[in-house]
Amino acid sequence: VYQGPAFRGIDVQLAPELYMPGHIVTWRSFASATTSAKVAREFLSKPKQEDAAPSGTLFILECMTAHCVQSVSVLPSEEEVLFGLNTQLRVLSRVSGGSMK
Repeated sequence: VYQGPAFRGIDVQLAPELYMPGHIVTWRSFASATTSAKVAREFLSKPKQEDAAPSGTLFILECMTAHCVQSVSVLPSEEEVLFGLNTQLRVLSRVSGGSMK
């Protein structure tokens, strides 16, 4: 079991009401993240202008029940951790409009 920080980047900006501070969110399917913020940012949408920030959603997670799969991964450099079915997350805060460079 991996316990510690992890990051998940997706190339979609989610509706703010889906992740309100204080709410419990359930990820119903398996999901992966990385222990590297740099790797997670690679999964965000690439900016069209060189000096622009990428767009999407960057989750910063404090893991309690993730599983490290780096040793069996085809891409061990991604430092991947997995979350099981129906993983529940408590939203602590939400930031929007900030730079994700």
